[in-house]
Amino acid sequence: MSQEIPTVQDGHILSSFDCQPFGTVLQPLIREAVMECGLTTVRKGTKLPPVFVIWIVLMFVIRRDLNGRKVLNWMLSGWRWFEGSLPASATLISQGALSHARKRVGVAVFQAILPKLHRPHGRLSPDFHGRISGAFDGGTGTMPDTPSNRETWGKPGSRGRAAAFPQLRFMSLLIVSTRTIWDLACAPYRGKRTGERALMRRILDRLSDVVLLVLLDAGLYSFEMVWTLHQHGHDVIVKVPNTVKLSMMTRLPDGSFLTQIMGSLEDVSRPPSPAGRCHWMTKVVTVRAMRVRIPGYRPWTLVTTMLDAAIPATEIAGHYHRRWDIEIAYDELKTHQCATLRGQSPTTFRSKCGELVEQELYAMVIMYTTIRLIMVQAALTSGGTPRDLSFLETLHLVLEAAPFMTLHDEARQVIVFEFLLETIATAIILRSPQKRIAPRVVKVAHAKFPRKRDTDVVTIQDRANTVKILERREKSAS
Repeated sequence: MSQEIPTVQDGHILSSFDCQPFGTVLQPLIREAVMECGLTTVRKGTKLPPVFVIWIVLMFVIRRDLNGRKVLNWMLSGWRWFEGSLPASATLISQGALSHARKRVGVAVFQAILPKLHRPHGRLSPDFHGRISGAFDGGTGTMPDTPSNRETWGKPGSRGRAAAFPQLRFMSLLIVSTRTIWDLACAPYRGKRTGERALMRRILDRLSDVVLLVLLDAGLYSFEMVWTLHQHGHDVIVKVPNTVKLSMMTRLPDGSFLTQIMGSLEDVSRPPSPAGRCHWMTKVVTVRAMRVRIPGYRPWTLVTTMLDAAIPATEIAGHYHRRWDIEIAYDELKTHQCATLRGQSPTTFRSKCGELVEQELYAMVIMYTTIRLIMVQAALTSGGTPRDLSFLETLHLVLEAAPFMTLHDEARQVIVFEFLLETIATAIILRSPQKRIAPRVVKVAHAKFPRKRDTDVVTIQDRANTVKILERREKSAS
């Protein structure tokens, strides 16, 4: 039996609105976050209760082909086709009313939802020698060029002039095994304490309920970062720049070697001098280093705090490549989930009010992680892994099912959700990206890489058998 038809005049029904199949994961978390943020008190006669507004914002970020008013029509379209009671041209709310409702809800409730996402799905399973792998990386997002966005986020410089669009910078922590985003931090593109390392430290300060094996690119390498991760109990694998000098202490049988890195850190236990100068202390971390080469690429140096010689260096080097999963996640998030309308400016965000851009960012990440968690459940039904399933095909399937699953009662929703999981489990990527090797070339000569030729093609390579650990020269890592 179908649910009662929602209307914007019926606040009770809209307060309990549950958009499936996402509601299976999100609905209890939304209610909990609403309670925590004190959004339970609603003025009498309010047409857009907080729970319903949250659902509109979440759907707003995956239906980029529709404006806010049409997103609401799509959310309720199940009643249109099953009940014949909602005209296709129905204007349920105005665009301005939705913007005011989004401002009332704010961003704090979305920030409260994100860390709760992994909790209902139990303890994360280790994926590398008893460790849970996580990857940090940063990204940027453009937004419409409005006075509010310019004032809140600003524009980065571009060849001596301001860029075309305002931008923000964000940093994410990705759980590699499930390709889900654990935490997020953002800031204006320019300014003090807005760099990627500063945003990464904000995430680390909140990271208290899981111990990770952190995979970092060379751009995030610093002694302070390795020390901080080590002090928090995390292991790290990081690609170090060629300028880092590593002196060999002990050579291991697999070609890697033990060395020490050191640096100066501010001594916060001592007050500044009368002149205002900080006190510094020298710290040392023992690490394991290896010089790695994959055929067709330049050699590079990896450093890890995993000192156990029983873990082969080739396995560590091969596992480090999974850091690239966060780049794939950003592609899925920005290119597929947030595909822009044809004829519109290809900005990452579409909110024209500066205070709503951050809300949209958190909504984007929440929906991406929710879809990924649905893929995890689908993979469990088939005995596969979520990394082998197509995100784009899964996105199409859940969008196709959403209006009709929302219409069903709870018993029917359970049956249809199980069928949806079985369908998603068949959306297997035929060419697994984990073994692709692509040449570092560009089509247009605007970068340091060579121009692409007809002979530059993507190949499939078994990295487990092609990764080699090179002999290490004594004085430098290059």
